[in-house]
Amino acid sequence: MADEDGSPNWWHTLPGVLTGVAAVISALAALAAAVHQGGWLDGRAATAEDTAPATAAGHRTPGGPPDAGGSLEQPSQPDQAVPAARAVALPVQREYRLDTVAFTLLAATLSPRNPEQDTLRLRLRMHNRDRFPQPFWDRDFRLLVDSLPSPPAEPLGELVEGEAAKDGELLFLLPRDTAAAVLRIHRGQDSAEIPLDFTQRAG
Repeated sequence: MADEDGSPNWWHTLPGVLTGVAAVISALAALAAAVHQGGWLDGRAATAEDTAPATAAGHRTPGGPPDAGGSLEQPSQPDQAVPAARAVALPVQREYRLDTVAFTLLAATLSPRNPEQDTLRLRLRMHNRDRFPQPFWDRDFRLLVDSLPSPPAEPLGELVEGEAAKDGELLFLLPRDTAAAVLRIHRGQDSAEIPLDFTQRAG
């Protein structure tokens, strides 16, 4: 519609002007997006990806090759084999009578303790033939290695009733790879020595 003087009404041309301005703005925005994606923005994105830490398996970590498993744990080392304890062959004579009691060697076991020492465990039975209680303790025992006596490494203190028997264990420390030793037993005025050969295993 035109005004009375024949010129077009500006109210009717305003939508056309707005549409043209919107088209120009859209074109500029599209141009800016293309520039950013093709140049500066693409460079920033690549830099961020290169410096970001890996969060999943297969992502590249800075300064190193791709982490195939996504784990930083080191491979476990196989356990070192520890030599097992072994039974030692017992002498033919294993029972020794001293005063009113008798001692019987029941078992002998040798096992590694550390690079310099072995542990010897001796299991004995004390038979009290008296009517009164008798002590079964570590003070009556010594282990001789190269004629040098050593006391038990752990205490033993038992009381054996009259006309009864009880088992006890003695623990000694000796140098690694000792070939032989002697168990000495003292009881009152009596004594006995039990030879031990560590080169022979129990059958």
